[in-house]
Amino acid sequence: MTPKKPTPPATIYDVARKSKVSIATVSRVLNKKNSVVTEKTRLQVLEAIKELNFKPNISARRLVSNRTNLIEIFFHINNFPVNFKSDWYNGILVGATQVIQSHNLGLLINFLVGIPDPQEIVDRVFQNNVDGVLMISPSLEEKHLLELSRQSTPVVMVGHRAQSPDISFVDTNNIEASEMMVEHLINLGHKKIACLAGPIHNVQNAKDRLEGFKNAMAKHGLSVPKNFIVPSDGFIKHNGYDEMKKLLKLSEKPTAIYACDDMLAMGAWDAVTEAGLKVGKDISIAGYDDIPAVSVAPYSLTTIRQDMEGLSAAATRLLISQIKSPEGFVPSQQYESTKLIVRSSTGPAPK
Repeated sequence: MTPKKPTPPATIYDVARKSKVSIATVSRVLNKKNSVVTEKTRLQVLEAIKELNFKPNISARRLVSNRTNLIEIFFHINNFPVNFKSDWYNGILVGATQVIQSHNLGLLINFLVGIPDPQEIVDRVFQNNVDGVLMISPSLEEKHLLELSRQSTPVVMVGHRAQSPDISFVDTNNIEASEMMVEHLINLGHKKIACLAGPIHNVQNAKDRLEGFKNAMAKHGLSVPKNFIVPSDGFIKHNGYDEMKKLLKLSEKPTAIYACDDMLAMGAWDAVTEAGLKVGKDISIAGYDDIPAVSVAPYSLTTIRQDMEGLSAAATRLLISQIKSPEGFVPSQQYESTKLIVRSSTGPAPK
């Protein structure tokens, strides 16, 4: 008779699944950080630990031995083409790759195109045997982000602010940076400011940048006509061009435009010059990102600089720390700094 194989020891991930909480919550209970865990949840986790006969030190050693030394970068952005030649995508890849190489790890790139079912995204993320995932999918809802965070593989969101403290992310503070940009336009004397808001229906960054725009306008008691807030399907150049043409047809035109993305701003610039107007004199335009193209003729765009390489590198370091210390890891929400870059696209409001 063949002897029965021994059951492998339970892991922290087994405990998380059984108690239906995140790995971070289990970690908090193990490290007795009970001030941020409800008593009901703590008892739930302790019961799972008892039932599974979970031994933290044994589990940690097992996790180390089972590493693949591979990190996955997963891309999915609705209505935004996967183009690794673009400055935005390239910045993410370069920043992550530098850190991954410095730790002698490997990199796997995975992506989905189109608008699949959210569950398909969650399933696709974990189809590969990797130690951790850098996730770029700003259109995923919070419930799906929580599902990702509760899986056995650590995940860090890149360039996407989440609401739950159980979700790790690295982003810029899009609200504060947008307030700073709109303040710049107001200080130039502009009162009639429109916003090319981008995909506010499903992208948190677009929602946050619009919120920053509204905050700054309200702070100065400036009204925003309904038709001065123009959403679009994506952060794509032709979106900015098309929406700017609509604004130029209004009887009461804006004197300044805050485009919530540089691609939108460049499209708006093209529409303004096509109409025979001068950017920075007849109408001011500002953007967000500071991709290289906005400082090369014909463009000279005032924008918010966010360092995508630095942001991605910070997210990768955070992910690696989670991989190396899964039992002591507590989710982290980090904001990288931004900077207002002033160029010729913004000038005093026309008299």
